[in-house]
Amino acid sequence: MRQRGPHNVQTDISVRGSTFGQTLVLLNGMRLNDAQSGHHNANLPVPVEAVERIEILKGSGSTLYGADAVGGVVHFLARPPESSEVRLRTGFGSFGTNQQRISAAYARTGFSQQFSAYRDFSTG
Repeated sequence: MRQRGPHNVQTDISVRGSTFGQTLVLLNGMRLNDAQSGHHNANLPVPVEAVERIEILKGSGSTLYGADAVGGVVHFLARPPESSEVRLRTGFGSFGTNQQRISAAYARTGFSQQFSAYRDFSTG
């Protein structure tokens, strides 16, 4: 992972010395890389608690995944919710840091859905 910019605004993921444009990031098989720049800012659209495992394909995966997987593939796999629940989380820290998160999960036999929203902010 390479962090760039003031306050580490952008984080790129690369595998074995490749560039960010040569590493494909997937979430449950869906591409997360920006189509125009190839960047991925490491903000997953699911809560970290929902990630079941991370699979890393080292080396060329371009025959299976396309030209943006020359260096490798990082595949995040999220698990479906096991029960219906609502979670709220808030946190405060130094330098004006604050965080608010909410997630809701709905689970029935044969169907599940998860919604989440979060906000991380710092003034310094």
